[in-house]
Amino acid sequence: MEKPTSGISSVHRAEHPAHGKLTPLATALSFAVPPLLLVACLVLAPDCANAAERDESETVDTSSPRATLESFLDACSEIHRLIKTDEQFDRTAPDRAELLERILDCLDTSDSEDFGPVERVVEAAVCLKEILDRQALPPWEEIPDEEAIEAAGGPEKLSDWQVPGIPITIARVEEEGPHQGEYLFAPETVDGALKYFKRIEFKPYRTDGPEVSRGFHRRYRSVVAMEYEKIKAADTSSPRATLKSFIDGCNEIHELIRSAKHFDRYAPEHAVVAARVMDCVDTSELPAFARERRAAEVAICLKEILDREELPRWEEIPDFEDIEAAGGFEKLSHWRLPGTRITITRVEEGAHRHEYLFSPGTVDRAVEYFKQIESKPYRVGDDGPKVSEGLYRWYMSSPGHPALAAVVERLPDSMRFGRTCGLANWKWPGILVTVLIAITLMATAYRLQASLTKPWREKGLFRYWLSLLFPITAMLTPLLFQYVAERYLTMRGMPLYIVNFAATTTALLAAVIVVFATTTRIAESIIASPRINPQGLNAQLIRIVSKLTSLAAVTGVFLAGGQYLGIPVTTLLASAGIGGLAIAFGAQDSLRTLFGTLMLMGDKPFRVGERIIFDKYDGVVEDIGLRSTKVRLLTGHQVTVPNGHLAQTDIENVGRRPHIRKIADIHIPLDTSRERIEQALAIIRTALKDHEGMDPEFPPRVFFTDFKPTAFNIRVIYWYTPALYWDFLAFGERVNLEIFRAFDEQGIQFSLPFRVTNTSLDSEAAPVEVKMVDVGQAQ
Repeated sequence: MEKPTSGISSVHRAEHPAHGKLTPLATALSFAVPPLLLVACLVLAPDCANAAERDESETVDTSSPRATLESFLDACSEIHRLIKTDEQFDRTAPDRAELLERILDCLDTSDSEDFGPVERVVEAAVCLKEILDRQALPPWEEIPDEEAIEAAGGPEKLSDWQVPGIPITIARVEEEGPHQGEYLFAPETVDGALKYFKRIEFKPYRTDGPEVSRGFHRRYRSVVAMEYEKIKAADTSSPRATLKSFIDGCNEIHELIRSAKHFDRYAPEHAVVAARVMDCVDTSELPAFARERRAAEVAICLKEILDREELPRWEEIPDFEDIEAAGGFEKLSHWRLPGTRITITRVEEGAHRHEYLFSPGTVDRAVEYFKQIESKPYRVGDDGPKVSEGLYRWYMSSPGHPALAAVVERLPDSMRFGRTCGLANWKWPGILVTVLIAITLMATAYRLQASLTKPWREKGLFRYWLSLLFPITAMLTPLLFQYVAERYLTMRGMPLYIVNFAATTTALLAAVIVVFATTTRIAESIIASPRINPQGLNAQLIRIVSKLTSLAAVTGVFLAGGQYLGIPVTTLLASAGIGGLAIAFGAQDSLRTLFGTLMLMGDKPFRVGERIIFDKYDGVVEDIGLRSTKVRLLTGHQVTVPNGHLAQTDIENVGRRPHIRKIADIHIPLDTSRERIEQALAIIRTALKDHEGMDPEFPPRVFFTDFKPTAFNIRVIYWYTPALYWDFLAFGERVNLEIFRAFDEQGIQFSLPFRVTNTSLDSEAAPVEVKMVDVGQAQ
């Protein structure tokens, strides 16, 4: 089986994405710009033309699981020996690039879709070696070679082999390509190498079998960090490594400040050095709003303390080998600098898990500790690390921009280095001017919001939304002030924490206004739909929901902001609970009204413009508010009723009647003949037949119902649709006049509500009693 001899071919294969995603450990190392393999590519590129002429012995043997495993372990061991003997590890040397290529030639990443950068593949290979160095391997004769494959029935019968006891598989590549038929570490093995290594990294190394590469992964990370100076990370694998990385980084910061006369954390050349220093400090217990700034001051104070203390020799500080000799990480979980309160502790959880960092207790008391020993002289002599004399003074007084540094450089030392209330004297004028500008900008933004929001709202939704820029500007102003104070005026120490706390708190309060303004505009945009009556209950319900949403959002802002400011969530929740209980007791009536409003919104017993009858009131609804409802009575007076009361009152909604019903009794004198009574019934029925506003389902009803003591009773019932009251009255008037006219023509009289006595009993002119009684009203 012929193997590709080109160095580029194997590198190209490793650059393909691999199957699945790697763990956060690989992600952390991806910050290194192409490490080992990328340099190898550049070195090997000129040799591509002669790759076919390479000696067959220089290529990796992947003809069987045994050959692949042996080639992989040998190449890894050889690279580890080179790293141990040469800390710089010149990877541009052809022999070392060749070793690296041989390692990667044993990994199958051809089926991968998202393996990531090349350095992740390299680290996966290193982790595989660490795993194999901790696992008891079977004797070589028990691992299948080419003869064993043939004896088993060929590659089809023995297509893969797993290392006993661990999830590492060497499988035959079946897909077409330059590596078809080779036995390589399977894609899922490469994908899970980092994760599995994190689970077993505390397992002791084996004592027999192939050569063991102790600390291979740790040394690999150190090599990557040292190779790429601009983005190298601190080595925190042991107390010695952490202390050395920290001291070197602080000395480098001191040189940068002294040479540039300023220190800009946002400048790349400054930021990478500061990041290495911060990598050595455990900031997990610092409040988020001041974490980075407080950690920076702590780091400077720690360096000042270390520069005043006699440090032990490097070989006396525990390194990786010393940790193993002591019985592992569990036996040496922390180390204290002799004669000081400075402790380096192993982190057990979080993003820096298993790293040695300056402990949270050390971080908490570093500034105070430095103040106590500030008058102590610096360490002298050439035995210890370099001293960065005056680092704290330079750090507290240096500006953050070269142009500003040129101005400050011309000031007297009393202005440059002198401090008032913990702040360099030259910074006070800038802070006062910046505060004045910020206050003016916020006041102007809120004034414009108050004066322009209502007029712009009346001119359309677009302008109404545009007015939201005013509270947003007010919210961003304290954050901008905070940025200027930190970036250019380089506020340090307690003044910086006060400014950050005040600016963050002000921004949070301003954010509350932005939340309410935003939800209000969302509600009004929905209500602007032609399907929704702006004065109806649906519109009011939308407004209430928007207010409740605002309260929920503000609560979230309150909790998140409080936690950011360093207030524990339990305290915030307890405060919110106690405050809510106090508000509930003190605002029972308001809450009752609010719940009444919600009940009215849910039941919708009436809407604006409808006539309702409740208690002793009869009128038309004019407005439905969050607290009360306004009703215009038929007398013209306006009554305001709390929604809580309305929710518990019987309400008759006259405005929603489908029709108006009329019930009337017509009384005919007792001496009227039967024929006249029948004629009267016919007249009334004719007048109401197919009348105006008649609903076919509700035809008029006319009946001779009763013999009264004083008259015959005819009951008339009819319904008028639609329920327009004035039209109904006009129709009723026409019907009454028509009946009256027809009765006059037929000589039918009404029973009147008065009595006339005539002495002539046989006179035809003797009057009769006519009376018309309305026993019902329009309904």
